[in-house]
Amino acid sequence: MWSLLIGLWLMGSAVSAPADSLAQWVAQGVALLPDHPEQAVVWLERVVQQDSTYISPHYGPALYWLGQSQWLQENTPKALAIWERGIELLQEQGWFDVRLAEAFVRGVFTVQDRERYARGADVYQQLLALLDEPSLGAEALHILKPHLEALSWILPPALQQRIHLSEILEEARVTVPNVGELLLAWWRSQDPLPATRRNERLEEHLERVGYALKHFVDPDEGFDDRARIYVRLGPPWRRVPLSIGGPWLRRKVFDRSPTLMEIQFPRGEFWVYRHIHEDAQYIFVSKDNKPYRLGTSFDLIPSFLLTGIGATTRGQEKAKAAIRILAELYGQLATNHPLFGLRYQDIATYALWIDEQEFAEETANWVRLRSQMTDLPDELDPETQRELNMAEMQGAPVMGNARLPGFGFSDEQPHQFALRTIQEGKLEEEQAIWRREEHVPPVYSNIFEEAERLPIATRLVRFLDMDGTTRTALYWSASNEALRPGERARKVLEESGMVGTDYLITATLAQRDAAYRTRTLHVRRLQLWQTDLTTEGVMQPVLLTTRGDTGLYHLTLQVSEFALDRTVTPPRPGPLLKITSIRFDSLRALQADPAMLEMSDLLPLWYDSSASDTLPGRPYPFTRLSPDVPLALYFEVYHLSFGPDDRTRYEVAYEVRRREDGGLLRRDREVQTRSSTVYEGTSRTAREYIVLDLQEWERAKELEVVVRVRDLVSGQEVSRSIRFEVVRS
Repeated sequence: MWSLLIGLWLMGSAVSAPADSLAQWVAQGVALLPDHPEQAVVWLERVVQQDSTYISPHYGPALYWLGQSQWLQENTPKALAIWERGIELLQEQGWFDVRLAEAFVRGVFTVQDRERYARGADVYQQLLALLDEPSLGAEALHILKPHLEALSWILPPALQQRIHLSEILEEARVTVPNVGELLLAWWRSQDPLPATRRNERLEEHLERVGYALKHFVDPDEGFDDRARIYVRLGPPWRRVPLSIGGPWLRRKVFDRSPTLMEIQFPRGEFWVYRHIHEDAQYIFVSKDNKPYRLGTSFDLIPSFLLTGIGATTRGQEKAKAAIRILAELYGQLATNHPLFGLRYQDIATYALWIDEQEFAEETANWVRLRSQMTDLPDELDPETQRELNMAEMQGAPVMGNARLPGFGFSDEQPHQFALRTIQEGKLEEEQAIWRREEHVPPVYSNIFEEAERLPIATRLVRFLDMDGTTRTALYWSASNEALRPGERARKVLEESGMVGTDYLITATLAQRDAAYRTRTLHVRRLQLWQTDLTTEGVMQPVLLTTRGDTGLYHLTLQVSEFALDRTVTPPRPGPLLKITSIRFDSLRALQADPAMLEMSDLLPLWYDSSASDTLPGRPYPFTRLSPDVPLALYFEVYHLSFGPDDRTRYEVAYEVRRREDGGLLRRDREVQTRSSTVYEGTSRTAREYIVLDLQEWERAKELEVVVRVRDLVSGQEVSRSIRFEVVRS
């Protein structure tokens, strides 16, 4: 409805009433918009020239309508520029118009104006923040509904339930406080690249929503199911239309049945996401020109064709038609996904057998008719004449239980084969849908597809500092093999003429508060020589440290590997070769209460008794280890109590739970080993480590080490555990 206005007063005082002439000009422009947008521009520009921030009491901001007039004329750059300027001008006056902001966001990501992506994402977040405004009405929620619906496809179920998203979509009202802030915090948590100022995942989502708004929306029913899958998983690896037709099928099926027409068959699309998982394949069906919905191959065949199949002549003919149609359909599906390959082979072979049976019957009839009659037509159509000549030369095939070599189903009558095929096919596709739900992730991002993934090992350990805040040490490392350029990275180096270069590693650790707002970025850079990666081994662990946490916090680590460009001075990062991003969510600071016994996490070390620094060895961040690794576990204990003699007394006990290989004929067994030692000291803080000889457990496959510290003075106890997978060197 053209008169819709959603303008929210966020701050400041009311603007004085506009002149009647400006209101009339806006009304004139709005009236001309649907059919004559080029004439509407004249009236609306006149308003903006007089007052760029003019807001009609009935129609809202004039700049919204001016941008709309340009948009309808497909002057998209002008429309976006007008809307963007309108948002800025209104915000300077303390106004934020929902319709204007949503039009800008929708426009930016629909036309994929990448230069405005960052600004569009920022305005989108302002729209989400409005969900916390008490004055937000049903009309504003109606404008935001497509974006909220798109969020319902990717948000974790727990968060959806917490904010009552389904109620917001159904009832157009917000019933839970802080919905906007919760959504904004979640989006901040999704930022995969903390080294950049942008939230690439949010921009990717909005781009997908913009594409869905342009291509997958029904005017009456909104988004179809293609939109849901597209927003979740992005562009498919392959997208093909499914159609029932073609000369062979027309001649064999439609020409023989005057009641069966191609127009009766639903439209279909087949999407395959081979880059995500082999089970990520989707069939979409549109019946009677309605929105596309998820379905199966059998939804592409009219139901009346799959019923009434039986031993009668009519039932057999219907079975033959169904078999031929399934052969055509499965042929298209099998070309794009192996799930349908074997089924297509069976159906196509049986369809061929039917053709041969019918050909044999027809030619036998012709031969018999020619031998009995002399008044046959002088000329037959070329195809019939050619088939008849071949039949006379070879002899008419014998009808009945004719068999195709190598296939055992030719003794089935068409109706039997059709019914079995339909039943087995439906079961196979149901199983495929179950596997898809199990294996395909709820959401997939394409952000990291531009570069190879860099597999790294990480170990995160929390310590308590003197001021009562938590210090987090994050160690990471990677093997030389993982750091060497792969096939894609080598191609990038060849294209840039940088083969044989050295490498630059940049590690960025984002320290975030409970609402995922970035507090600090911790950055380490190191150079790798190409010769360093020619041998097997691992790089020295890299340490990144955060400080000052007192409650709930989050960390995100981004590690990027670049080619080192030495053509400039000083050398600078060249093409990106590999990248990885790892989130550490919902970390808790250690307890600072002096009355509560506390303990750091366990830090695994490659034990070295001669190590001269504070740690008895170098950190070992890997989760896999071999029995020849001299493993030590370092930890710290805080808030020990003093006894009557002003000394601390505590017990350190550890338990090793290991799963051992039972051999060929026996199941794995669980084995436990325990040990404990009592210590005394003069400080409330203790630094300890234990050394484990893994060679004693040569049959172990998995290890879990639990370390318990018991304060013998206060009676308090605290524990930490760590797991490893044991592999042979």
